Amino acid sequence: IKKSVEEDVFIPLYPKSTVEDKSSLRSKFQERRFWSAVKLLSNVVLWDGIIQEDKVRDLGLSKLLNRYLLLNILNTPLGLDNIEKCTKV
Repeated sequence: IKKSVEEDVFIPLYPKSTVEDKSSLRSKFQERRFWSAVKLLSNVVLWDGIIQEDKVRDLGLSKLLNRYLLLNILNTPLGLDNIEKCTKV
């Protein structure tokens, strides 16, 4: 799990002007990477109670949520997409 979080998750941060155009390749790539990270977060949280709580907290909250997901949400233009992201996370 740690290796997946540290090596497989990558969400590029583009300027808001770039991701406002939902048809652009950069925007589509960023969206795919975001939803992949959300899926990984849900899988990490499933391990709660099986592995040490501090490991789950470190991988899920510190690394995935704070480092990748929240930054992406803050960089997303306001609208329905942003609401959907917040709801899923």
